[in-house]
Amino acid sequence: MCSSHKRVLQALSRALSIVIFQMLFAQPAGTAKPLDQVTSIVLPNGIYECNRTLVIPRQRLGVLAPAPYLGTQPSTPGGILRGQDQFGTVLRFGPGVTGQLIKTELYGERQPGNSANSKSLGSGAVKSNLSASACDLTIDGGAEIRAYPWSYPKWAPKPDPHGPDFPVRADGLCTDSDGFVGEHLRFFQIPGTALVVKSYPAGAISPFGSAFPILNYIYVTGAVNGVNVQATDAKLSHVYITGIIKDGLIVSGPGTYIENDHVWGADRAAVFTAPVFARDCYHEAARIGTDIMGGADGTRIDGLHIGPGTCWERGLRIGAHGCTIANLNGTVLVESQEHPDSAGVEIMPNLLHEVVTGSLVIGADAKTPDATAKGLILRGNRQKIDLKGGWNSPCKATFVRVEGTVTGSTVEIRGTGDGGTVLDLSASNLNKVDGAGNEFKIKWGGSANRVIYPGGGNVYNLAPGTQLWIDGQLQSAATLPPTGT
Repeated sequence: MCSSHKRVLQALSRALSIVIFQMLFAQPAGTAKPLDQVTSIVLPNGIYECNRTLVIPRQRLGVLAPAPYLGTQPSTPGGILRGQDQFGTVLRFGPGVTGQLIKTELYGERQPGNSANSKSLGSGAVKSNLSASACDLTIDGGAEIRAYPWSYPKWAPKPDPHGPDFPVRADGLCTDSDGFVGEHLRFFQIPGTALVVKSYPAGAISPFGSAFPILNYIYVTGAVNGVNVQATDAKLSHVYITGIIKDGLIVSGPGTYIENDHVWGADRAAVFTAPVFARDCYHEAARIGTDIMGGADGTRIDGLHIGPGTCWERGLRIGAHGCTIANLNGTVLVESQEHPDSAGVEIMPNLLHEVVTGSLVIGADAKTPDATAKGLILRGNRQKIDLKGGWNSPCKATFVRVEGTVTGSTVEIRGTGDGGTVLDLSASNLNKVDGAGNEFKIKWGGSANRVIYPGGGNVYNLAPGTQLWIDGQLQSAATLPPTGT
């Protein structure tokens, strides 16, 4: 048979498959048809009622590749769950579905070291799930999670089953597939974590294997947690998450790359417990915007926006060594009775080699002349801070506060503002401890107090090893009283 005849037959086969599927699942306007299994055929637009967990098959029928070099078995890609478009194809799950609404076959069964086809050179006893995918769908979990679900407003009951005390019933889409691809997926009212991605890399033993999953254009609105990436070397882009009870974006898989995300409306917008490399991130409207925890050493973010004063405790909290945050920007919420402890950035104790550069503004205005807040809380050793900004209205804020013994660090501050304090060394112990090369440089316009020295006074008392420049002048006991006060 010539190639042109083959192409014609293939086209006719695809068209016939679509016709048959539409005959089986076609629905009048305003009605829904049941769906209890996944096929590789595109789901036409419509609402599908799902009353059991949908399983994306381990193998896609009709696609078979011969065994590659050093392989003994042929391989096939994982199944695909695919809609006609992300707005028109809706899978709506009933309250009786528990565990997972959708999952890849073998989810939760595979173990590290026994991954895709890892025994295919021998017995072949360990099954694989290679390059499964899902795309162009809306998944409606029917969770009944209210707006602003992460806390208790005055009108909310306690416990609140539609807010912080929501009973987890089922995660949305759970994948354990080498090379899983998810694109143009929308998650709505998910009674658990919207998307869970696991992967144990298979290695180069199949044309369908891959070392990392790919997630593009993922939208989550309303869930207990948003997206949980446990896979190694995942690639994420255009991820948008809101209306979350707990954590928006959770990354525990090392080597994850993130490009262009916006997470807002959660207790913690983004939580990293493994090294992450990201750019153009917008993490806001949360108790903590970005929480870089222990284990995420070496994380780098180029372009991080903490929001327009919408993080009510910390815009960024760094708890891992050697992190680099470049092009940080945003506004720090001023402290209040409701939110008494607010800071743009906090570096946790005993950490080394953090780099933070960017711009922060304290969100004071004419109505809040007594407002307080901290731009950055500095701890640890060998840190590098280059921060500009300040405040546009007189207030009592602190731009940089040093807590504990900080050594070998460089801090450059450029900004403007009346009232408040630019650099607070009162809790630093640097009057008693050698700074081992500390350099603090302040260039500031406005009447803000430039420095509070160790112990809380305005008299220069720094021990050797720490140098302080104020508006280009090196400070020492001979420069008393300090300039700019």
